[in-house]
Amino acid sequence: MHFLFQKAIDLVHPARSVTQLQRSADEQRAADRAAHQLTLYHFRTCPYCNRVRRAAHRLNIPIPLRDIHAESAAYQTLVTEGGRQTVPCLYIGDRSNGKWLYESADIIDYLNQRFAPAQDTP
Repeated sequence: MHFLFQKAIDLVHPARSVTQLQRSADEQRAADRAAHQLTLYHFRTCPYCNRVRRAAHRLNIPIPLRDIHAESAAYQTLVTEGGRQTVPCLYIGDRSNGKWLYESADIIDYLNQRFAPAQDTP
């Protein structure tokens, strides 16, 4: 059953179904630098995590990923520093000073506000 579920997740992999935001080279370098201040705690088969990974892919931001099922250290960090074992969780900041953001909708809102291009107003 797990195998079939994983195959279904693979079918909606971000690279297969989402168009990435295109930026100038300078804008993309700035987005890449800003993404280094982020870490997404997730696990591969979590549908809410998939939503966040798809949003990051669409926004063309290379957020470092920490899989809490594959990396015991990632799980321990999430629980001891974040205070919860809930994923997805976006850590924003450096190791000495940061914020833990939970809930896929809140994470996607943050990513859109931080990385989406400003919309032209009529």
